[in-house]
Amino acid sequence: MMSIPMCKTSINSKNLQYGDLPLILLITGKEWKPTEKQFLQWSTSYPDADLIRELRRIEEWFQKHPDRRKTERGMHVFVKTWLDRKIRGAAVSQHDTKRGRYRNAFNDFSLRQEYDFGELEADLLSISGGTDTE
Repeated sequence: MMSIPMCKTSINSKNLQYGDLPLILLITGKEWKPTEKQFLQWSTSYPDADLIRELRRIEEWFQKHPDRRKTERGMHVFVKTWLDRKIRGAAVSQHDTKRGRYRNAFNDFSLRQEYDFGELEADLLSISGGTDTE
């Protein structure tokens, strides 16, 4: 079996074998795990992610939500989306359900920086070499 390079995993410091990847139950009842090629691709695309841990979390999530299990074809997209959300982190958790939109510095004044508009105007005028013509 091919030895897969480690990606910040907390299991141990030795290389894992492909057989160490968790098996995830599909909606069809078959067990699934990523191909070696998929795993190597994800480890390159997501170098800071602990892929083994995330695949185990996916497995646990499907155990808790069996009605949300995927087909073999849908697992690749599901894992990629899961990893994308893991990388984005806090951006997903900032969803404001009361307003139905994401909080950000443009629509949430509590996240905006305080600006001194007089100072900004003076800086702009000094950069452009212009003077106030009022």
